[in-house]
Amino acid sequence: AKPLKVAFFNAVATNTFTKAAVDGIEAMAKKVNAEVIAFDAKFDATVQANQMQDAVATGKFDIFIVIPINNAGLVPVAQEAVKAGITVVSILSTIGTNLDTLKSSVDGVITIGQTFTANGTDIADQVVKACGTLSPCKVAYMPADAKQATEKIRSDAVLAGLAKVSAIEVVSTQPGGFDAGSGLTAAQNIITAHPDIDVMAASAGQAISGAIQAIGQAGLTGKVKVVSNGATIEDITGIRDGSIFASAVFLPRTEGSMAMELGAKAHRGEKVPTEVDELTYSPIGRVADTASLSTEKGKAFVGEYSSH
Repeated sequence: AKPLKVAFFNAVATNTFTKAAVDGIEAMAKKVNAEVIAFDAKFDATVQANQMQDAVATGKFDIFIVIPINNAGLVPVAQEAVKAGITVVSILSTIGTNLDTLKSSVDGVITIGQTFTANGTDIADQVVKACGTLSPCKVAYMPADAKQATEKIRSDAVLAGLAKVSAIEVVSTQPGGFDAGSGLTAAQNIITAHPDIDVMAASAGQAISGAIQAIGQAGLTGKVKVVSNGATIEDITGIRDGSIFASAVFLPRTEGSMAMELGAKAHRGEKVPTEVDELTYSPIGRVADTASLSTEKGKAFVGEYSSH
């Protein structure tokens, strides 16, 4: 069969999470006889929508794989793509007006990821465990980008989970960004204002990488418990050596691989699910911690992407 033509619309190429998704897409593309052309929106929602619009107009592509920036804003172009016979797969989050579901507003769109409320709840649960019997337990939470609608959903879930425990006092919610440098700066500011902090958590493993540096610089290693997100390679190493308490799981390489596999099957006429929870395929469950990493599968798990 002639190779499938695939357009991958990346939210931003200079990110370790999306790089892992690309690796998954490209590895599976070889197995399903597909050729991939990547587009980088550089975190500009308008650019991404225009890239997809232009790709539809060319009539050259069989499959679109996209990491959405503006989920609701991509609905019209996704509808055009489906109408043109293009199979559309969204990873990390769905294309639609409801940002906290895997069900797309566009019939036929396949979504592979997990909901932000579920992820935020997982983070909160680990912070509660990290606090243990401390009363009060002073906590700082670093959302990656407080302006993102999806990030607000996750942050709301984190804070709602922490609010259920009266002993927990959230002393800071300073954004930590998506990289170690931003995480370092945010964590330094938090520690300066709250040197008696007990637990530090973030929505991005990249930011936690910087936060650990700040904790070490302040001489608080071992005193401040760290809860990460993403189960990055560094998170897994940190959990094993005791520098990180736990990390909620994301599987970007698996997302990319499944997007390519399901997209190819769907375009070739096979029936596939349109809503796929990536954590169904996690060998260690929802959370990486000392217990899940001690299982037979957990001992072999190293994480699917780096934090830097």
